[in-house]
Formats: sequence, C-alpha cells, structure tokens
Amino acid sequence: MDDFNNYLKDFAADFEKRFQSLLTCGVALEGAEERLWAAMRHGALGGGKRIRPFLLTETVRMLAGDQAAAEAFRAAAALEMVHCYSLVHDDLPAMDNSPLRRGEPTVHVAFDDAMGVLAGDALLTECFVVLADEATHSDPAVRSALVRDIAKSAGADGMVGGQVLDMAAEEGAALSLDQLKTLHRKKTGALIWAACSSGVTFAGGNAAARQAIETYAQAIGLSFQIKDDMLDYTSDAAT
Repeated sequence: MDDFNNYLKDFAADFEKRFQSLLTCGVALEGAEERLWAAMRHGALGGGKRIRPFLLTETVRMLAGDQAAAEAFRAAAALEMVHCYSLVHDDLPAMDNSPLRRGEPTVHVAFDDAMGVLAGDALLTECFVVLADEATHSDPAVRSALVRDIAKSAGADGMVGGQVLDMAAEEGAALSLDQLKTLHRKKTGALIWAACSSGVTFAGGNAAARQAIETYAQAIGLSFQIKDDMLDYTSDAAT
C-alpha cells in the first residue's frame, strides 16, 4: 500500500506541473480577462490526489502501454477540468458555502461570487476545447467519443443530476438504498466511470475490456462515496 500511495503521489506531482500549462490563455491578457484565468488556476491547481486522471492514465497504460499513457495526458487533464469546475461550484454560497478547500480560500472567497460561477463555467467549457483538439488524439472518432462520454457523465444524467438528488436528500427527502446508490452513481461515480471508460476509448480497447473496466469503475465509484460518507459521520473536520 505504501508503494501504491507513493506512486499516486508521484503521478499527482507530475500531473500538476503539466496541468498548469493548459490553464493559460496562450496570449497576453490583463485586467478582467487575466483575473478569470487566475481564478481558474486557483480552483484547479494546488493539490488533490488527481484520482480521475490517474484512473484514465492507468487504464490506457494497462491496455496500450507506457507511451500511450503519456499521450493520454490531455484527455486526463480535460476530465480533471470538469472535476475542478464541480468543486468550484459546490463551494459557492448557493451550494455548500465553503470558505476553504485544501486549506486555501475557495474561489468565490479569493475572488468573488460571480467569478466563482464564471471560473467554474470556463473550466467546464475549456475541457471540450482540449478534447476536440487534434493534439489530444489523432483520430477524430476517438475525440468525439471522449467528448460524448465526458459530457454525459458531467450532465443531467450524471454528476449534475446526482447533485440535484443530493440536495433533495439534504432537504429531508427519504432515500431507499437503491435511490442512494443512484445518487452516488451519478454524483461521484459518473466521473470515475468517465475516467475508466475514456481510458478504454483512448487506448482502443475491445468490448470485453470495456465491460470489465466499466464494471470496476462503477464499483470503485460507489466504494469511494461510501468511505467519504463514513468519514463525514465519524470524523472531525481536520481528519
């Protein structure tokens, strides 16, 4: 387990360095426009285990080798932009109203509420700019499939739909076990599924590989949320 944790930490550190390069406009900006990119970087950089890009990259490595895994960086980064956008919006006053994330002021605190909304919007849409670029994959059909799967996992039938179910539950709606599983499958599991499924797509995996890996992704997504809920119930904020 120590070896795995060190491997994950090394991956996250390397990913962070490369991720930063995608979070610049590419042309000189000043004033409000540069402030937007600064807010995007604030919400996307500075920590995190980078589990979703890790899963995507390691799926590619398993199916197609080290070189393909290195080439999958842009796809992994695009998916992480979606995850980071969701955190920026979750922290907003209208949602969880969180002042801190990873020990730093959240985007709406460091900038303002409107910039929190806009930085999240920009991270989400920048994901698809990255995915659609030829630099992400030479095959347009692969790029199209990546866009489709990540968009679906992030939208009304995925993460956003799960957040709506979660908000309803927090307001007192009783959930059955099946309803709770559906909530977790969408809110947390959808992007984990997208990570693994996109890895199969990027690597050109066959149907048997896809079925096995997506079954794994659904299980790990559910277990991830179960553990998170247990920590919320049993631990203090520092833990």
